[in-house]
Amino acid sequence: MLKAVIFDFDGVIQNFPELVWRERKVFLKNHKAQLEKSDLEILLGLALSEQVTYINKKFKLSLTEDDFKKHRESIADIIEKELKILEGIKGLIQTLKKKKIKMAIASNKPKAAIERDLKKFKLYSKFDLILGKEDVAKPKPDPEMFFIAAKKLKVSPEECIMIEDAIHGIKGAKKAGMKTIGLCSSFHSSFKEADLCIQSIKELSWKKLSSL
Repeated sequence: MLKAVIFDFDGVIQNFPELVWRERKVFLKNHKAQLEKSDLEILLGLALSEQVTYINKKFKLSLTEDDFKKHRESIADIIEKELKILEGIKGLIQTLKKKKIKMAIASNKPKAAIERDLKKFKLYSKFDLILGKEDVAKPKPDPEMFFIAAKKLKVSPEECIMIEDAIHGIKGAKKAGMKTIGLCSSFHSSFKEADLCIQSIKELSWKKLSSL
């Protein structure tokens, strides 16, 4: 029986990934690094430290986390102007509230950034739990975050559905014993590991969720 729905944040609640990776591809191109779709499929959802390690190894660079953070700061105004919640999110949250389903955010993003953006979109009070990268010793794809989420929500992992836009999160949630929904995007056209693949949050009716 479904008792909780856990959301990834970037790419599920808001459109941050498409904005930041659009700008980051330009930044990396200036360092002679050309990201392909296959790279983005791997990078999406990883902690920043792991992204930097992957990029440096593949392109023989020596960039640091600070380099990426400085670039992120330089495009802050662009991101702020174009950042928006994904279509269908507010309706889904309303449906889950009516059904008394617990809701949580589980993301590799810093918790303060998650809370800031949720407050911006007036969604902060809708969630029973918010987990960021500081709340775990091992980020996704490790299942630790999902076990912690279930424990804090006082439900079993088998009573949870995780909505993700990255393969790392789907793998972690599956390891924890949760049902998973993969939200496809320009980064991922499908998720064979997920229990259900969707093209838009608007597809998620109560009937579809409760039948998983």
